[in-house]
Amino acid sequence: MGSRIVLAFLAVLIASCSGKPLTQAECRTVASKEIDDAISLASPADAPSLKEHLMRNAASSTAQCLAGHTYQRHDYQCMIRAGNPRETYECIQEVSARIYH
Repeated sequence: MGSRIVLAFLAVLIASCSGKPLTQAECRTVASKEIDDAISLASPADAPSLKEHLMRNAASSTAQCLAGHTYQRHDYQCMIRAGNPRETYECIQEVSARIYH
């Protein structure tokens, strides 16, 4: 499941969508939540390398977010409401589905 989250995360980072860009603090919150939740779903053996990979991409993801190319306001609200990694993953899936359909 960890690899699916990473793929969804990367898809959201790459894709472009319209809407009011989030603030820097909001983008950092989303990135942090994505990383923490992805790591919590990874196997103990995979967690360190997954965290390293995601942290390397954090600056790029924040820049894309600030430019309005990833999350919209309602996506951010979904991520903030997510109470566990599964709900976070569902938020990411909604974004991916919207972008690619």
